[in-house]
Amino acid sequence: MLALICWLVVEIFVAILVAHVIGALLTVLLLLAGLPLGAWAIRSEGRLAWRRLSDSLAAGRPPGYPVLNGALVVAGGALVMIPGFVTDVLGVCLLLPPTRRLARGLLVAHLQSRLLRRATESRRARADVDSTATDIAPTRLPR
Repeated sequence: MLALICWLVVEIFVAILVAHVIGALLTVLLLLAGLPLGAWAIRSEGRLAWRRLSDSLAAGRPPGYPVLNGALVVAGGALVMIPGFVTDVLGVCLLLPPTRRLARGLLVAHLQSRLLRRATESRRARADVDSTATDIAPTRLPR
């Protein structure tokens, strides 16, 4: 909740700074221009990402990167649609292929480390560290 409030304060602060530089009317127009731009980005880039996903599935390749690219494009378009200059910059960064590739690399590294951490934690929890396990004589099942 605190992060959301801080985000809102930063967005308002940046909007006020931009309004002082270019004027209030132009600032409002720029904030409203993000809505159709974000919708267009989601529609056009989303179709391309969906097509890439379908092609990779048809070729028998794992669809990891096409799905992740599509998700980042949708996230970028959604961020552009939200009024605010900071979210617009982050959204455009996710829509541009070079910065999206960087974000994808960071996201994959983060997800891999979380997956590895979870896998090792669950193994550690099941391990018999104190060597308390005992063998049981197998029982014969009736025929």
